[in-house]
Amino acid sequence: MIEIQIAPLKVEDLEEVLALWLAVNLKAHGFVSQEHFLAHLPMMREALPKATVLVAKKEDQVVGFLGMEEQFIHGLFVAEANQGSGIGKGLLDEAKKNATTLRLKVYRLAENTRDFSHEMNRLRARGAF
Repeated sequence: MIEIQIAPLKVEDLEEVLALWLAVNLKAHGFVSQEHFLAHLPMMREALPKATVLVAKKEDQVVGFLGMEEQFIHGLFVAEANQGSGIGKGLLDEAKKNATTLRLKVYRLAENTRDFSHEMNRLRARGAF
């Protein structure tokens, strides 16, 4: 089994994190134009190093990340090939270590994100999360 390492964002991972941000957004938000996300890349390049960002790596490759400010999760991104493998939950578990409450907003039109959010709520109700 390949282990996932989760650690704070390092400068050398920024471009890989940005590429993942773009790829996941384009896939999950087909209702938003590609130009919209491309126009926001410079802002993300500047904002990510200033935020609390946890990066998940598998075999030294970025496979997910979570960006947050205080209790609010601004984004949770997992590479498509790794979705459903526990990386998102691992990132949330790591974020919970320093927060008593976490908040997340989900686009209604992003079906896979809604499904993940519902599953986390179900697990939390059972005491598993």
